[in-house]
Amino acid sequence: MAAPIAAQVGDTICACSPSAFEFTLDFALSCADTNVGGDGVLATDCSVTPFQGGTVSSLVPAAVFSVDFLELDQDLQVLNQESSFVDFVDGDTFTYSSFTANPDLVGPATVPKTLIVSLIGRNAAREPLFMQYLITYSNACDAYPVLAVGENIGWTRFVSCLLLILGGRILYYRLVCVPCLT
Repeated sequence: MAAPIAAQVGDTICACSPSAFEFTLDFALSCADTNVGGDGVLATDCSVTPFQGGTVSSLVPAAVFSVDFLELDQDLQVLNQESSFVDFVDGDTFTYSSFTANPDLVGPATVPKTLIVSLIGRNAAREPLFMQYLITYSNACDAYPVLAVGENIGWTRFVSCLLLILGGRILYYRLVCVPCLT
């Protein structure tokens, strides 16, 4: 079980989300296929639209050329932001290191609450697409795993979660998303 952090409002919260995520692109998936959930996830939202409005012939990507991560704290302020220009196709894998990968920075106000992932790609007709999803964590101390290998949202499937656990118990754990002590 995760060790709790006393929140500023007197509630107990935990950072049980992964310290690092590994994703695989699966262009056969859509937002309608989302299966992320459970007690560790408070809410999810996902959308795929034509990039900057307009119309497109298909919302199914053929390639992704931009990946953006935005991690928000309990007050929805930015904890971590990472943007990359990429050249990805179906089946490619990429990673993201959470703010919690540096446990010395994690405290009551800086426990991650929301992860927003945005991808810009193009379909087979080379029309630009925008896919964005968010995962809002419950931060409940007994809710884990927060994410499980094989779960998916949008065009991404979770391949593994890498966790750094404090107190010297577990420094690295791969393939199964387990609780993170903070």
